[in-house]
Formats: sequence, C-alpha cells, structure tokens
Amino acid sequence: MASSKVKEKQPLRISIGNAKARKNLPLNRVKTTKYTWLTFIPLNFYEQFRRAVYFYFLIITIVSFFVNDTIDPLVSLLPLLFVMIVTALKEGLEDYSRSKSDQIVNSAKVTVIRNGKEQCINSEYIIPGDLVIVTSASDVPCDLVLLHSTGSENMCFVNTANLDGETNLKTIYGPSNYAYLSLEHDTNLGNIVCEPSTPDLYTFNGRIEFENASNGAIPLTIENLLLRGVRIKGQGRVIGCAIYTGMSTKLQLNSRYTGNKSASSENYINKFIIALIVGMIVVVFILYLIERQKAANVYPTVYYLGPLPDYNAVLQIFEDFLSLLILFNYMVPISMYMNIELYRVFGALFMKSDLCLYDEETDQPCAVNASNLNEDLGQINILFSDKTGTLTKNQMIFLKCYTGGRNYHLQNTQLYCPSTEERFELGSMDPEILDFFEALALCHTVDILDPIYERSTEKQSEHDSLITTDIIGRYQASSPDEKAILEGCARLGLIFKSIDNNSLHLSRILHEGDVQDLHYERLQVLEFSSERKRMSVIIRDENDVIWLYSKGAETSILPRCNKSPQIEQIDAQITEYAKEGLRTLAVARRTLTESEYETFVGSLNNANIQLMNRKELIAQCYETIEVGLDLLGATALEDALQDNVDKTLIALQEAGLKIWVLTGDKVETAFNIGMACKHIPSSAEVHFLINLTDPMELEGRLKQIETGLSSEAKTLPTALVIDGSTVTALLQHLPKKFANLALQCKAVLCCRLSPLQKSEIVMLIKKSGNHITAAIGDGANDVSMIQEAHIGIGIPGKEGKQAARSADYAIAKFDMLQQLLLVHGHYNTERLAFLVLFYCYKNIIITGCMALFQVYDLFSATSVYNDLYLWLFDIIYISFSFTYLAMSEKHYSENTLLRFPSLYKGIAHNTLTSWRTFIIWILNATLQMLIIFYFAYAILYDNNIVFKHGQTADFSTFGTMLIMVLVLVGNLKMEVEYDDSGWQGRTKQQSNAEELHEDNPQKTIQECLEKFLTPDYIMEPGIFTQLKRYFQSGGSPEEVISMLSENYKAVAQMANLLAEWLILAGVKVTEVQAMVENHLKEMILKSFDPKKADTIFTEEGETPDWLTEMIDHYTWRSLIYRLAEEYPDCLMLNFTIKLISDAGFQSEITSISTAAQQIEVFSRVLKTSIVKFLNNPDDVHGAIQECARMVCHGQHTYVYSQVLIQVLSQEQKGGFNMKRLSQEIIKYALQNNQNVTPITMALNGSAVYPQACQALTSMLTRNTLNPADITVLFRNYSGSDPPPIDLIRNPQFLELLVDALFRASVKINPEHKPKYVFLLAYASSVIDQPAKKRPLTERLLNKDELKSTIQAIEKAHAICNVDQGSTELIAELQTLYNCIKYPVVGVGVIRWIENVVMEPSYFKLSTDSCPTHLAVLDEVAGVHPTLQQQILFLLIRLFESKQDELEILVQLEMKKMILDRMVNLLTRGCVVPVLRYIKQCCAIEDTDISLIRYFVTEVLETITHPYSPEFVQLFLPMVENEEITGTMRGEGDNDPVSEFIVHCKAHYTTV
Repeated sequence: MASSKVKEKQPLRISIGNAKARKNLPLNRVKTTKYTWLTFIPLNFYEQFRRAVYFYFLIITIVSFFVNDTIDPLVSLLPLLFVMIVTALKEGLEDYSRSKSDQIVNSAKVTVIRNGKEQCINSEYIIPGDLVIVTSASDVPCDLVLLHSTGSENMCFVNTANLDGETNLKTIYGPSNYAYLSLEHDTNLGNIVCEPSTPDLYTFNGRIEFENASNGAIPLTIENLLLRGVRIKGQGRVIGCAIYTGMSTKLQLNSRYTGNKSASSENYINKFIIALIVGMIVVVFILYLIERQKAANVYPTVYYLGPLPDYNAVLQIFEDFLSLLILFNYMVPISMYMNIELYRVFGALFMKSDLCLYDEETDQPCAVNASNLNEDLGQINILFSDKTGTLTKNQMIFLKCYTGGRNYHLQNTQLYCPSTEERFELGSMDPEILDFFEALALCHTVDILDPIYERSTEKQSEHDSLITTDIIGRYQASSPDEKAILEGCARLGLIFKSIDNNSLHLSRILHEGDVQDLHYERLQVLEFSSERKRMSVIIRDENDVIWLYSKGAETSILPRCNKSPQIEQIDAQITEYAKEGLRTLAVARRTLTESEYETFVGSLNNANIQLMNRKELIAQCYETIEVGLDLLGATALEDALQDNVDKTLIALQEAGLKIWVLTGDKVETAFNIGMACKHIPSSAEVHFLINLTDPMELEGRLKQIETGLSSEAKTLPTALVIDGSTVTALLQHLPKKFANLALQCKAVLCCRLSPLQKSEIVMLIKKSGNHITAAIGDGANDVSMIQEAHIGIGIPGKEGKQAARSADYAIAKFDMLQQLLLVHGHYNTERLAFLVLFYCYKNIIITGCMALFQVYDLFSATSVYNDLYLWLFDIIYISFSFTYLAMSEKHYSENTLLRFPSLYKGIAHNTLTSWRTFIIWILNATLQMLIIFYFAYAILYDNNIVFKHGQTADFSTFGTMLIMVLVLVGNLKMEVEYDDSGWQGRTKQQSNAEELHEDNPQKTIQECLEKFLTPDYIMEPGIFTQLKRYFQSGGSPEEVISMLSENYKAVAQMANLLAEWLILAGVKVTEVQAMVENHLKEMILKSFDPKKADTIFTEEGETPDWLTEMIDHYTWRSLIYRLAEEYPDCLMLNFTIKLISDAGFQSEITSISTAAQQIEVFSRVLKTSIVKFLNNPDDVHGAIQECARMVCHGQHTYVYSQVLIQVLSQEQKGGFNMKRLSQEIIKYALQNNQNVTPITMALNGSAVYPQACQALTSMLTRNTLNPADITVLFRNYSGSDPPPIDLIRNPQFLELLVDALFRASVKINPEHKPKYVFLLAYASSVIDQPAKKRPLTERLLNKDELKSTIQAIEKAHAICNVDQGSTELIAELQTLYNCIKYPVVGVGVIRWIENVVMEPSYFKLSTDSCPTHLAVLDEVAGVHPTLQQQILFLLIRLFESKQDELEILVQLEMKKMILDRMVNLLTRGCVVPVLRYIKQCCAIEDTDISLIRYFVTEVLETITHPYSPEFVQLFLPMVENEEITGTMRGEGDNDPVSEFIVHCKAHYTTV
C-alpha cells in the first residue's frame, strides 16, 4: 500500500517525439457515458432495482408464481417489465446521445509528427510524447508543452474562454534556449519530466532533460503549457509535446462526474409508496386475523369444503399471509412509474417544440438531456450562473468619450455631440480631440495576427464595410478594453495598422482619399497591474519628441495630472458614465526630455537586475515618471449584456430564487456587470471578502457581516462579493459558516474561481439544507458546476457547445430561463403532483373494494374483478384520461405565469404534495370506496336476479358493477379536480371564457373595461371574476380603481369592498392600501377648495378630531405639504402645518437695553479682543473663546457687539474673518443656553422675507429641523428672489443640517432629503454681495460652485449614511476624498467619524493598525487647515475616553495610534494646540509616561529643522525632561535627543 502511494507521487518522464516509446501509454480518449453495449442491461437494471419499490415488485412477482392461484402473475410482471424497459430505453437514448458527442470529440482529426513525418490521426489516438501540430483557430486536443511557434519570439496567443470564461487572449511561450532546428536534425529531442496531472489550472512544474548532461535542463512553467480546450489564435501553427491525455488532462480533472441525478419528486413519491405499502400490510394483517377467527368458527360448520387444513402450520400461515398481500398488491401503483415516464417524455417534447425556447438566429431549440428532472424545474431555490457569455455577450463596445470639454457618442464613422447635436468626422475634429484619439491608438499592448486568407462565411458587419481593411479582425489584446478602444478609433478613421520591432504604424483617414501614414517608435511599456490600476507607454514621434501616454482608472490617473478645471469636469462625467454601468478609463500624457528619459531608463535597468524587491523597485521607477500629466479625456465602454438579462434576473428573484454568479473574471469587472444586470440591487449593502486567507480574520469578518444581517433595523438587501483565494480558505476552514451567511444574502458574486471551485461551491450549498440548485453556463469551464447542480442548464457558447452537451437542459439565451422555469417548471411540477396523487386515489378505491369483498368470501384471497377489468381500468378506463390531463393541463396561462413570477413560490418545496394533501386524498378515496362498495352491495342484496333467464348474480357480476361505478366516480372526480384547481370557485363557463381569451390579453382587458364602465358595476356578483380576468391579462390596478369609483357614488363603501376583493385575489394588503390612498389623494387634489376648507373652523368652532387623527399618518401629512405649496394663503392648511410641525411663531424682540454707561470701556476691550483674534492665527480657538465670553456677558453687550461685527463684515478686507467671528460667538451663546435667535434674526435683514424668517426662527427656537419649515426655506432660496445668504448661515442651523445629513442615527424622509442638501450646499457655496454701481437692494449671486457642492454632499451622504466597517469603506475612499475638498463636506465627515468612532465597540471590532475612519481625518486635516482644531478635539476625546472592554496592552496600542494622528496634525501646521495638550498631559501626570515618550520619539523622527519658535518653546522642555527622554538617549552619533537639544540651544532663544 505504501509503495503504491509513493508510485503515485513519482514524476512523469515523457520522451519527446516518442523516440523511446513505451507500451500501454494512456490514449487521448474522452468518455462521459455511463454504459457500454455490454454493461448497459446489467448496470441499468441494477440502478433501477436500487429503487425500493422496483425491488419490492420484483419480489412480489416472484412470489405470485407460487402463491395465490386467483391472481395471474402476469398482472404484476408485465407492468414492472414495461416500466423498466421504458426507463431503460429513455436512459439508453440519453447515454447514446452522450456517446455520439464523445465520438465527435474523439474522432476529430489532428496532425502529429511520428518518425519524422506528419500523420493525420484521430484525436483519441494521441499518446504522451507525441508531437502535435495545432493550427490557428483550432482547439488544443490535449495538454501540450509548447516547443515551437511560427509567431514572433516563439510564442502564441490562446483564448481560454473554455477554462476561465475570459475572452481576452493569454500568451504562451516556448521554452527558452530550446531550438527549433533540433526537432528536424537532432534525434535527441530530450525528455519532459513533470509532475502528475492536477486539477489546478494555474500551476505546472517540469523540465526538459537531455541525455547529454552538458546541455543542462530547461525549466517549464505554466507559461509553457497549452491546456486542452484552449484555442490557438493568430499564428500559422504551433508544435507541442503531449504530456497529459484523455481523462488525465487538467480540463477533464476539473469536469467532475456526479453520477445519476434524481429529481426531488422521488422523495415524496417514495414516501407515499412506503405509506401505501405500510397501509397495505396493516390491512392484510387485520384481514388475516379475521380470517383465522373465521377459520375457527365458520369453517367447521361448512362440511362440504372438505377436511380442514392445519392453519397453525408455518407454511400455511406464510401462504395465507402472502396470498392476501399479493391480492392487494394493486394498492401500490407500479404502473404509475410508467405514466410518470410518459409524462416526462411528453414534457420534454413540449419544451423542445416551444417556440419561446427556440432561437431563430442560431436555429437552436431547447434540448432536453435528462427528462427525469422536468418537475425539478419548478423547485429551484438557488441559481448558480456564469458571467461571461451567459450574462454578457462577450462584446466590449466603445460607446462614449469625453474630451475637449464635451461628451461625445461614437456613431459609426462619426462623433456625435448630444449637447450641440453636431457630428464630426476625423478630418473636422479639433486638435485637442485628435490628440485624445491619437493617445488611445498608441497607449496599448495590442498585437496584430498574421492575415489568414480564407473566405469567411460570416456576414460582414457594418463596421467592417466602413473600414476597407481586414486589420481590425486581427487585433489580439490581453485586455478586451484595449481591443474595443482600437476598434472604435478605427471606425473613426484612425487605424492601428502594424507593429514591427516596437515600430508602430497608424493610418489617419481624414477625408475620402486623404490618408496619412504615421510612424512612431515605442520605447517602453509600463505594464498594467492591479495595484497601479494604469498602464503607460513611452513613444517617440516623427518629430523626435518623446511622449508618455497613460491610461487607467480615474482614481489613479487624475491625482497625477496637472491641476486644471478640466479635472473636475472629467471626474463628474466619469461618475455619470459609471451610473450607466459603463467601464471607464481616464487618458493623459506628457512630454519627456532626453535627459528625463535616459534617467528613467537607467533607474529601470538597475531595478531589473536586482534579485530582491525587484517588483517594488520597478513600481517606484514608474511612479517617478508618471507625474505632471496633462489630462486629455475619458472613455466609456459597454460590456454588452445578454438581451433582457436584467428583466430575467429580477423576475427570477421575484419568483423566490437566490442567484449566485460564479465567474473566473476579475472582481472589478464582475462587480460592474453585476450592478448593470441588476444581479446586485443598486440599494444593496455590499460586503467584500477579498484576499482573506487567515481563518481567524475570516471568521471575524463573517461574524461582523452576520451581526449586520441579524439586526432588526436591517432594511437594505445584502450582497456578498468574494474572490477565489478567499473561497479556497472558506471552503477549507469555515464551509458551514460561509454557506449559512451566504444563503442569507440577496446576491452572491464569487470571482476568480477555477472550474473545480465552482463545483465545490455548488456541492457545499447542496449539502447545506433542503435546497434545489440549478447551474447555468456556456463554456467548458462551467461543466463541473453544471454537472454538480441538481439541474444543469447549458448555453451553446461562441467557443463551443461542451456546456450544452453536458447539461441536463440546453437553451440558446439566458432570458429563456423565464420560460423554462416559470412556465415549464410550473406546469411540470403541478402536473406530476396531480398525476401521483390521483394515482394513489385511484388505486385506493379499486383495492379497497377488493379488501371489503374479502369479508364476504370467507377471506379466500379471491379478486372481485376480472383480470381484464384490472388491465383496462389501469390503462384505458381512467388512466388514459387523467394521464392525458396530467400531461396537458394548464391552471394558469403562460402569459399569467410570466407576468406574475411570484406564482412560482406557490409550488416551491413540493408544497403541492405535502403530507396534509396526501392524507386528504387518501381519506377522500377511502370514503368514496365505502360508498361505492355498499351502493353496489345494496342493489344486488335486495334483488340479485339480474339475468333474463332468472339466474342470480354471481361475484363476477358484482365485480363488473363495481368496476363500472369506479370508472364513473373516478372520471367525475377528475373533472371536479380539474374545475377546482384554478382560481377559487370558478365555474366551467368562466373557465371556458377565460381559456378563450387567455391568448389575447388585450381583448380581455378591453372587454373587462367595458363592464367596469357600467354604473354601480362594483356591486354586481360577477365583479370578482372580471377583476381576476383583468389582472391575469395584465390590466392596471390604478385604471380599474378609477373607473369603478367614478361610476359609484358611495366612495367609502367602494374602497372597502374593492380592497377586500383585491386582497382575496392575492394582492398584498400594503399594495391595496397604497392604491386606495393614492387614488383618494388624487381626488382631493383635483377637487380641493381652500375657501370651503377654511369653513371647518367657523362651523365646528374647534380643531376637528378627524384632522388630529389625519396628521398621525405620513400619507396625509405629505398631502397637506403638497396642498400648502399650492394654496399658501389657506388658513386651514397653515394651521395644520403648525399642528404637524408643533411650531408656534415667536415674537421678535423690539426693545433692547442701552449700553450707554459701559459703551466706552466695552468698546476698548472689544477692540483689543478683535485685534487679538485677527493677529493670532496659531491660536484662533483661544482668541474666539475669549472674545465670545466677553460679548455674551449680557444681552446689551451681545447686541452691541454683533451690530458692530455685522458692519465690519461688509468690508472687503477682513470681512470674511469677521463673519466667522460672528458665527463663532453665536455658537458660544447657544452652548451656554442663551437664546440669541431673535437678536440674530433681527440683525440679518430678514424682515422683508417673513416666511423664511418665521420658518428659521421656529426651528432655531426648538433646536430641531422640521420638514415643513425646511420646505418653506427651500421654496424661498430656490426662487428667483432668494433671501440673504446670511439668514441660513446661522451656525445653529448649519449644525442641525450637518447633523441631519452626516449622522447615521438621524433618518431623513427621502422626499425631503434633496431640500436639506440644497440648503446646506447653498449656505456653504453661494457668494452673496451687493452689486457695484447698483442700488444696495440689488445683489450679485455667484452660484458657480452650487451644483458641484450639491453633488459632493449627496455622494458623501450616501457613504456616511450606511453602516459599514473599515474594509467596506476602502472601496469608497477615493469618492470620499474627492468630496472632502469641499469644506462643508469636511465638517460633515468629521461629524460622521465622531459618531462612528465614539461607539464603545468600535475599537473592539477594529483590527487595523490605523482604522480607515481615522485615516480619513488625516485627509481632512491636510485639505482644510481650519478644521484641524475640530479634529484635535475629537482625537483628545478618544485619547481620554475609557476603553474598559479592551485589554491593557490593546488600550496602549490604541492611544499610540491616536498620538500618531496628533503627530500628523502637528506636521500639517497644528503645532501650538497639539503641543499645549501634550504639555498639559505631562503637567497633570495622569497619562502613562510611556505614551508621552512615544509621542516625543515620533515627533523627533518626523519633524526636521528649521523649527518655529513656538514649536521649540513648547517641545524643548519635554525633550529635556529626563523622566521622558532619559531612556531614549543613545551613544555616539545615534542620539536624536541630544542633537535636538544642541540644535535648539544654538539657534533659538528659549524662555
């Protein structure tokens, strides 16, 4: 045993060219069949007899040959044989179909080199060591080591769509130093030594060895391996040595065989059969006991029966029991399996012949390879889908671009500008636009294949007809984006023609006949990487100018560009492109001098020869030159989705399916496609698990996500995005937790998966619960997933039909899933359920009569029926009719099932065949059986002379009567079930009328609408039927509500009745309520009269109770808001608004106390305080506090000071600072609970805008925002004559707005949110100043920044209003950083971060050395120095906060991290406040001295001279403190403490 394991691990040694061929080498034969001609019958019958019921019937049939002469053994044998033969034929045909597919693959002709000659053989006869020749556009037949390629540099391009789903090309290289000449002239081709084949598609280790040891070994890696299934592109031909063949290839090892699949219906069928068998045994046992009692008491009196047998003999007991068992064997419906097979065959025919599943373009109908799974199409809970080729078309299209300040659409050979409706050709474009497209045509790594002069059978596209060259079809790119961009440039007339030894040739078609040839030299390619997110090229043009062109993600390109207004414009446009689901790239360039280029080349060459950290050094070289770029524009590309893929996914999700996308594509690409096709809802909370392999870290993240999912406040759907390395770790360490978490998510996206990983995920979910899974894909890389799922669905792909051949079902397009699952799945599930239940019912009534008959024939085990009747009953009398019905019945039309996907939920989890339903059918059958038997018994008991000659009826007559009644009752039962199985209580006439119009829904809708127009039709008895027909045909609920209400006067009664009827019809209660309320709102809006509304006060004299109750509901409050905007003078509405907002108007303070006695002294003190504020920028906060404390001494000092400051703020020089001082004083007063709102309102000149003034006063008085008042302000400031900007620049109001928008705990009504954002943006961005040479009442409003500020606030609010951890926040950082440049967003972000990090559990859950939230503060501090003081206060609160839940060491690390943030503030200019706080900590001595020492160390390492005097004055005493720095002093030159002290003593005067 041990030796065999060692042998398995030994490397393979393969002779190249089979110069020393060994016998018994494995052939390249692929086998996916289950049987051979010899093994078919024994294996198939073995598989069938594994079914307990089949084995049971086999035993019963054998016993019937020896026991009970009254029942012919053929009654049991023939149905069993028929069912097994039909099943065997069906499976044999399916296996034969697979065999033919294998034969096509195995018999494909390939060319090999044997004995120095080329031979054409079948693919299956390739053996390891053969030299295989593969031509362009051909699939590789087995795993080959590339030895030679006719392409340049001994390499070839391959398409790996069959392996990983990616359509972009990969490059495979021949082994280095392996000369092609040796293949022709040298007999010593070498030996390949490699590892045994493994399923891993991305690793391979081997070497080529020669008999002459002096030649040395040549290493082999995955870059030298051509895998089976890849397709060669471009090169004339390649030669490779076969190493892994047949079922040993990596592709086949990833194609897992999962054995026979069985439908979930087998479970409930087996349960029902077992229940019937148990019931039959119980009945037989009871009858046997009664028989023994009869034998003891009755048989001795009947002497003519002869001598009595020995009933106590074991053989007699056994025979008697088996006789009854065989008699009642008919209770177990073996023929049901025959009918089930027939139903499945016809179900498959229906799917194959369905025109909705037929694709005319490819002439592809639906293919059914496993009809035994038909009913499971209606039971699917989870759908696994591939992305590339399944959800998308594999077609990247260059749609739009932005350059020269305009957005353009590419339309054929022209650029179309939507804003100006102009069209441009290449010759009429501006130079700036030409530069942009020239950059696109040069900045790439696309190669061009050699031309193949073969006649193409494909239809020439419009694109090819416009460009008179075949060059475009020969573009080969590692990135589909690059190929699409070059194709777009070619459409416009800028064609990339060739590349030869880094010499690029372009053709520019300016006008017809005017073609310019351009030549460039490509000097360097700066490769793309996921870390850099960009690639660059260095080009020398014809004028000997060196250019660096760069393109990539905007987050990588824009920060490297020179500042210009164009950056913001392009960034905004890229955001718009992203909202449309387009893939975007930013493009930029710069010129290089010869010296810059030579310096770069020298650095790059030096980095390339390094053995350590080579990758990092090269990246650093790239960073140094990719700076100072001039931004040219941006591109937008579409990865074309399959037709109606978004509608299909939405419908399937409504049907209750959870959809997982498993793809080999990149995370970024897959995520964008998932958003575009609606797989991931736009409102979803997305959790990313990327590159996580540590089990502890993974478990923590899973718990964090699970906590969020289990939160009661959770309302948004959740999506999970995982990459391949994380999946590997999850499957290995935490499979159950991963499955449980993922099954709670709305959508799951797994990226960078191998085919084997896909199947492992499917297998995990199959084992995680009672889930029925389906998998759909189009490539060979999806075969494992398709075969592992309960149901595999294949789509014939562009790269082959292997997925379709291996699947249980094959459809041409993804959107056909709706028809396949929602229609055929529904029908098949419903039909089979009816067939099984009715079969059980049928057998109970016929077998029950035989059981009752035993009571009257002395338990002789005699059948009451003639054998012929049993056969006819089972085949014709009932079975034919109900089998036909079960195969053709439609309770709902196809249109209804497609329009209402939720109907699919009603049949899920086999709810139609629950135990409750089964028991009801059995009890029903038992009751009917008793009635039938005793009905016939009663008729013949009173008068049994039924023949014309006077003979009495015998038991056969009784049996004939029974079978006649059974047939009648059974068919009536079937008719009743058919009529009652649709909508509740529908009559035959209604059903026929519905069937008449179900295929013409528009006619049905029109007919119903005509009836709805009838006066008082809502009270007609037939209203429910017409409503049902109307909704089934797709009618609009709003329209029917309108019609019925207009034709009936009693509106309230109508609403109640209509709501009740809609609920009975299956409409949700919430939907009904919304329909009725919305309609009533529309009626009120149409008929509202403000004068009549005002009379409610005069008529009732007090506030009506109904008005008080109305404002408790949001629906009616929103109606009041809307009416109030239209009728501002209505007293009733104004009063109701006051009730809703609970806001009373405050009287303005018109008299103030005089300050005459103190004015002179106070003025001098105030002047000193203001001067100190203006001249002390390093301690602005302290100056403000001192001034505010004095101003707020009393009401008269406050009024006097604010009036003076208001006058000074109008000055051009220093006016802005005075406005800030005024606002800070207001904030100080509010913090000290001083009501200064009336004074503030009186000073800001708002009296001429009473509505705005009253609204703002109301909110400031109550210190809370109110939607009604916000609406008033919004209406005023969005109008043509807005109030002064200073009115809403009130600090208290701005604080409330910031809190509302940036605190996650504050919920804003989505209807009013834009108003909040507008007011905050308006207050922070609009410039309001008197116009020169105009009356003072006229103002100039500069709103240039308003729109961009609104957009920034909206984006930041969207990020801050979602509860997400540090990891999820990383994906949003760039967007947040772009928004932070606006000061108001910076303030809001600080507020948001304060709310997040002050949570007690924040640092307990965070595992990062620096949490992302605090890192954002660094960005804010760098952009806005005025906010550094706020950031410092927040850091101080964190530093002083008690974190008792954390361990001591963790608390110290947390405080060190906060000190790092303070050091960062210090480096950005916040010197004095930071050092004063640390000095205060030293003085109080309540801070761990190690933390002070850590701070000093960090400052000494970070800050270098020259130092500011303030810094030295505050920091030097801490450095000189021996308790702090005593242990920091070093010996010799390594003593930063002494160096700092000496430097300060020498250059600064300290006090």
